[in-house]
Amino acid sequence: IVCYHQAIAIDPDYAAAHAGIAEYYNWLGVYCVLPFQECALSAYEAAATAVELDPASAEAHGALGQAKLSRDFSWDSAERQLIKAIELNPNYAPARTWYAFQLAMEGRFTEALREAQTAVSLDPFSIISRFSVLWCLYQARRFDEALAMARERLQSEPGNLMLLYGSSYVLSAIGQHEEAIVAARKSVEI
Repeated sequence: IVCYHQAIAIDPDYAAAHAGIAEYYNWLGVYCVLPFQECALSAYEAAATAVELDPASAEAHGALGQAKLSRDFSWDSAERQLIKAIELNPNYAPARTWYAFQLAMEGRFTEALREAQTAVSLDPFSIISRFSVLWCLYQARRFDEALAMARERLQSEPGNLMLLYGSSYVLSAIGQHEEAIVAARKSVEI
């Protein structure tokens, strides 16, 4: 965040830095690192500025879609921004990840899983993209697939707190509450 603000101090019209600030605040709010209302407002303002400065920026539209989804749950408006981001740059994995989350929230599981898997294929090292596949499977109540995926990935990434966190939900849903508690505790300890 400091570097983004330094970039804006040098060039106030640098849309990518404004989009980065928006994404940063979106995540701080989603994970309740800071008060959600505060983060949501800052994310929205930074994203709107980024789109205004560069309407052809996939990152700006992706950040605005993320902000509208997180702040307002404005499904149609968020979807328009996320689709615009994907149209501008079909290889921009973060927009696909956020679109997958939105589609899953709406119960559009086939589309959600497709977007999540595309995000992973575009950025296989992104922890949040890999988590989005697990989360979409969980939301679709495809618990066996979600658990198999989490266990497979946790073998090579035992410290992946997102996979531990996600697997705790899956384990609880299938009645393995003790294992769910262990996974949840591990995710907090990391």
